[in-house]
Amino acid sequence: MAVDGLYGGPYVAYVEYGPSPGAAKKINFSKFDSVNIRMTDPITLSPPVSQGSLWRFQGPNVAIGSQGYVYVAWAVLDSGFYDNINNVIRHERGIGFARLTNSGTTLDSRLDTIPGLGVRGILGPLKWSRINVNSFPSMAVDRSGFPGNIYIVWADRRSLDGSPDIYLTRSRDRGTTWDSPVRVNDSRAATDQWMPWVTVDPNGYVHVVY
Repeated sequence: MAVDGLYGGPYVAYVEYGPSPGAAKKINFSKFDSVNIRMTDPITLSPPVSQGSLWRFQGPNVAIGSQGYVYVAWAVLDSGFYDNINNVIRHERGIGFARLTNSGTTLDSRLDTIPGLGVRGILGPLKWSRINVNSFPSMAVDRSGFPGNIYIVWADRRSLDGSPDIYLTRSRDRGTTWDSPVRVNDSRAATDQWMPWVTVDPNGYVHVVY
């Protein structure tokens, strides 16, 4: 959820669950209608998924841009990786992204996947531990400039030894294109990093914790 003191809100993104398997089928978005004093009917942001498919979407995160733009990012999970410890297929394959205009009224564009390789998914342990984690994205917008860079961070296990690192990507054109992800943490050994959060201060400095 996010609130824009200038253009309104609150804006809410959430997961709509359906019958299993593949329950987490949709990322929906709704905003507060100050005229009718209610939340608006939901807009589905994620791409369509057929019943029974293992594609699913979780962990939506909302951020506010300038001039009434609203951004939503979420984790995309598919059947690409098998967890032989928990006997489940629940791994994040990338980050989905949607851009809304008119203060969250209109779905302007959708990018199905920013490529990534999730840490193990919400049901599986890390390589060196037994801690359940996820690769849900965190997103923030630099509102010190125009149109305002968008930053997304997530945990990713693309390294050669499979240890999860924190990666950041940036868009300078409201989410139309994205820079190649860069690793945030500087560890060289086989250590685990996960569950990052990003924010941008009023001077445009980007801060990441994990």
